[in-house]
Amino acid sequence: MLFTLIAHLFIIKLRRMLTAATNSPGPVPVIASPVSADEYRNAIIQAKNSQPVNNPNIRAYPEEPQQVLTIGLIKILIEPFMAKVGQAFERINYLLQSAAASFCSHTKKKMAAVIGMAT
Repeated sequence: MLFTLIAHLFIIKLRRMLTAATNSPGPVPVIASPVSADEYRNAIIQAKNSQPVNNPNIRAYPEEPQQVLTIGLIKILIEPFMAKVGQAFERINYLLQSAAASFCSHTKKKMAAVIGMAT
């Protein structure tokens, strides 16, 4: 029980330490609070046309640092207890790269479909 608590606290600390501040726009705008689908679609069209997004709840990129590692990825990192660090980093690198590629591909495809249907 104590080991589980220590591992959980370690995971939380790692997630906080390994946050990333995004300074460039991503494939889709980020919402700060709930917005309607029409507002979001308009923001995507504005961003696609290199126009500034004029909705205060929609931003080109998040203002706060975003957590890069999920609990599952950190679990992979601490499972081998640093005995096989190279393999753990390769697995994490692969999962992060494939997740990022999938997210960008999926969101661009979905937004293209939404914009195509609306116009």
